[in-house]
Amino acid sequence: MALRMNVPIGTPAYAALRDQLRKDILSGVFPHGARLTIVQLVERYGVSQMPVREALQSLQGEGLVNILPHKGARVLSLDVRFVRNVFGDPLRNREPASAIQRP
Repeated sequence: MALRMNVPIGTPAYAALRDQLRKDILSGVFPHGARLTIVQLVERYGVSQMPVREALQSLQGEGLVNILPHKGARVLSLDVRFVRNVFGDPLRNREPASAIQRP
């Protein structure tokens, strides 16, 4: 079943696919260790092979996948350090509980 991708005008297909793949990886649609093949992704997202290749290369640069020649790509595990690098540390800018004034 092909998912319909809404690509904004002026956005390259690989960039829209990269963003969707990133979202799917981070949300667990593709779990740690999942094998991602070009054929599988072409069928799933309804795009041609070239945007899939470019999107996977970009995600490899981000540390989300590892591309293996003639085998496709595998989703890498996400650790706390990686998540903090991508999303930031939500507690970094918060005051310690002792500094909060009570009424």
